[in-house]
Amino acid sequence: MPEFNIREYKREDIPALSRLWEKTFGDSPELIAEFFRLLPGMGTGLTAVQNGKIVGAAYVIMGMELTGGELAPVPGAYIYAVAVEECCRGLGAGGALTRAARDAGLRRGAAFVCTLPASDSLYGWYRELLGVEPVLFRRTFRSDCAAREPVMPVSVTEYMRRREAVLRGQPHLRLSSPALEFQYRLCKAYGGGFFAVGSGICAAYLDGETALIRELLMDGENHYAAAASIGAAMGAKDFILYSPAPEGEPYIAALPGSVPAGCVWNLSFD
Repeated sequence: MPEFNIREYKREDIPALSRLWEKTFGDSPELIAEFFRLLPGMGTGLTAVQNGKIVGAAYVIMGMELTGGELAPVPGAYIYAVAVEECCRGLGAGGALTRAARDAGLRRGAAFVCTLPASDSLYGWYRELLGVEPVLFRRTFRSDCAAREPVMPVSVTEYMRRREAVLRGQPHLRLSSPALEFQYRLCKAYGGGFFAVGSGICAAYLDGETALIRELLMDGENHYAAAASIGAAMGAKDFILYSPAPEGEPYIAALPGSVPAGCVWNLSFD
């Protein structure tokens, strides 16, 4: 079994890490540059080095906490974008990086560690590696787009203000300003952004001709009409609306009991 040196990333690693990210996930150089610009305010990265060459990476996002209702703010760590060079896959680098990301998050004060596996098959891998289980679930609704409600873009600051107002009193995930800005940059990079629709707010982006509505928060209004309008504003043919559910598609994985049931999460960088 080859040996990997797992260490925290350095500024001079960013070009190699950026190439690995682009090759693994296919994101644009511009979005990747935004991630590394914001990373020091969000958390840190871990690298796997073999024979002096970076062959893997993982990141831990610290800019999040669970809050709302009777819940005192609880800081968390989110494991993100685990990537290993193809020549080194299956040799233990991914597991070592993931455990190192967990440990880095705990050292930095996280009370819980979570992730969103990239595919259903990886929930078992994370369960074996970290002991985490699906703690939140979501459902999907798909329909055609149609302009029914006025839609306008909003800034990161305005989105945060409105989001906290809508979710006041409910257990929910709150992102730091740098982490929320990266969520915004990710949405913008894929043809979407942050929007106001009716009295609510939405985070969405495009997957081909489909609008993926990552979050839609409204008080007592027609969510489906709003989602159809947001998709139409982005030029999509149809939309998929994701919403929290007590059961259904597995979503966030964490240690059992670490995330309250019914917690509004939604913003997960996927």
